[in-house]
Amino acid sequence: LLLTAVRKTELLSAQWNEFDLEKAEWSVPAGRMKMREAHWVPLSGRAVELLRELRQYSTGDLLFPNVRNLRKSMAGRSLNAFLGRLGYLKQVKPHGFRSMFSTYFNGAGWNPDVIEKCLAHRHKDVIRAKYNRAEYRKEQRDAMQHWADMVEQWSKGADVVPIGVTKQTA
Repeated sequence: LLLTAVRKTELLSAQWNEFDLEKAEWSVPAGRMKMREAHWVPLSGRAVELLRELRQYSTGDLLFPNVRNLRKSMAGRSLNAFLGRLGYLKQVKPHGFRSMFSTYFNGAGWNPDVIEKCLAHRHKDVIRAKYNRAEYRKEQRDAMQHWADMVEQWSKGADVVPIGVTKQTA
């Protein structure tokens, strides 16, 4: 979830046939997307590694099947419960990972069109949305790899200053 910036429902109902791990990409069908438009997700090297590892334990079509019924996907509240068991639910919700992604890239000055494309958002300006059909595939791939690299650094204890706290008071 953190490495793909997708909504939790999109991830939990993901099927193996949507992934091309050789090309490092995931095609989410329109029917499962909030805006009912297919969404292309470039996968970072780390995301591909994790998916390959998960595939070794998977026996069905779904990446995350429901424990009681393998033909259904895991319940959406499962991720919240997991974060709660880890003690993080008060600090972050699954959907908050998308906000972190957006905040990071907007704060770093990346192209807003690329950020919104990664998040599968439509441009609010209807005319701009109609005329700008750029896919930004290379830029999206660069962003997702950069994000995965940052997440990896943070997980290893990189010098992270909480938002709103100066280094002197941290």
